[in-house]
Amino acid sequence: MNPNKIVEIPLSKGKLIKGFAGSVIFVAASIWMLTTDSSSGRGLLSSPMIKYSIAATGIVFFGFLGVMYLFKLWDRKPGLVIDENGIIDNSGGLAAGFIPWTDIENFSIEKVMKQQFLVIAVKNPEFYIENQKSILKKKGMQYNLRSYGSPIAISTNTLNCKLPELLNLLEERNKA
Repeated sequence: MNPNKIVEIPLSKGKLIKGFAGSVIFVAASIWMLTTDSSSGRGLLSSPMIKYSIAATGIVFFGFLGVMYLFKLWDRKPGLVIDENGIIDNSGGLAAGFIPWTDIENFSIEKVMKQQFLVIAVKNPEFYIENQKSILKKKGMQYNLRSYGSPIAISTNTLNCKLPELLNLLEERNKA
């Protein structure tokens, strides 16, 4: 592979639409859970406090995802740009921005439930966390750092590529 070639991986509008629709469904289900009678629940959901906690968490989490998907639908920039200097991550809600090759230690694939994502281990993780303007994004990157050893975790859920292809491309380019 030519190390001077610029590779742009676009955002997948189809995946973004599906993600947005799924988020809307989960927010609606959470709102429905809030508005139904607590006595109609069984097991854990018969407790109003647990039921409302689950519903509120669903609204916040899936609401955030829905907003992220909606913004990404109108985003004209590529999801990832790979060039001789490094990677520009614009793939999702916790996009890291520019990651120079000199700061990248390695790549790995992590799996949570059935969701796989690419973790990019970097020499200076705090730099990427501090560059986030939103407190929610900072907290998300801090969680990634604690859980996976790096603040940078890229899902191909918004990208027009598959995870193994992306990993091969990045490893090949990083060697060059």
